[in-house]
Amino acid sequence: MPPVSSAFDPLRSACPTFVVILARALAESGIPSSRVEMTLEAVARKLNIPAQFFAMPTGIFASFGDGVEQRTHMMRLTMPTTHIERLTLLDEVVADILDGRTTAEQGTARVMEIVSRPSRYPPWLVYASFVLSSACAARLFGGGWREIVAASIIGLATGLIDALSTRSRRLARLPEFAAAVCAALVAVCLALVFQPLNTTTTILAGVVVMLPGMSLTTGISELAGRH
Repeated sequence: MPPVSSAFDPLRSACPTFVVILARALAESGIPSSRVEMTLEAVARKLNIPAQFFAMPTGIFASFGDGVEQRTHMMRLTMPTTHIERLTLLDEVVADILDGRTTAEQGTARVMEIVSRPSRYPPWLVYASFVLSSACAARLFGGGWREIVAASIIGLATGLIDALSTRSRRLARLPEFAAAVCAALVAVCLALVFQPLNTTTTILAGVVVMLPGMSLTTGISELAGRH
């Protein structure tokens, strides 16, 4: 079969490379699949790339070219995690592309830098935030000093589980479940020390940081989009 010739080579152009890298970065930062598709379609039109996209919460298909010349990239995604700062920076890159202020090559470099950027907060500050959030929630829910102390201990354990989930593929699939089980066990044990202790308030305050906010909104959007 003779080689297919075309003025547009999806394997050599820098534009499809940028789109593929952007697609993975957006999807793994916690936005709905429908928004991923709309963003990629807008970028492809701006870059004059014939392309089609099919996004799911755990994978993306990106096809470049027309007819028999089409090439398809399949991306298997890790579990999406909501990352507001990263999404903000990626939106800025997309806006610069759509406004013509950034080329595909520059966009690729910016997206890779954003994705590889380390966390700006040290681990001790993250753990302290978990503890403080749980302590404040315990007081907000009507707990006394016993519930505040117990919830702070559970909050610290929840923070450690959240940190471990970023390093373990198995734990990354169920950090909320692991945190809930740990919170229940710790609360029961602490109830033997701090009597009387409202275990319901303590458990809820201890895992309050893990309760879905943005992820719940994203999940509803996925259901609305029939993904």
